Amino acid sequence: DYYKNVIKHDLLKNPYLQLETDDGIKKVYLNSKEYEKIKHLKLSDLQEKSRKIAFILKSYYQVKPVSKIIISVEKSENFILLFWGCVMAGCIPVLMPSVQFSNKNSIAFERLKNAIDILGVVTLITNDINLFEYYKSSFHKAVCVEDIMKQLDLLQDYSLHIPKRDSKDLCV
Repeated sequence: DYYKNVIKHDLLKNPYLQLETDDGIKKVYLNSKEYEKIKHLKLSDLQEKSRKIAFILKSYYQVKPVSKIIISVEKSENFILLFWGCVMAGCIPVLMPSVQFSNKNSIAFERLKNAIDILGVVTLITNDINLFEYYKSSFHKAVCVEDIMKQLDLLQDYSLHIPKRDSKDLCV
């Protein structure tokens, strides 16, 4: 209970908190809207799933290293996995708020449009099906986050295709 209260307090200040538990397992705690439902990931699971996403982006979606990938999804476990998957694929993740195509007058939608104008050709990862359909019909690549997560569950042997990255190679 003590740790749960400490975690809740710290998550109010920092939405992504890393702690090591008494049994030595490192976990990443994710802030959710309901503080009672604090999720955690083992760092080994975070690394494995992120490497799988990197493989999916490179092999299935033909994303090249140094490609710009706009991630416009709700802040969640998927958001973190997509960010690190992009980094492990050698791409440049561009983090945006979750944008709804039906709300074109929002500041978030305007920011997304401006980012795409500035960045040029991008890959957009979104959880909004209408935004996905709109950008899929343009010269940009659009990917639905649910499709990546379904492929993630199906993926078995990917280890030969993605080089292991040392923590010294990554910079945030």
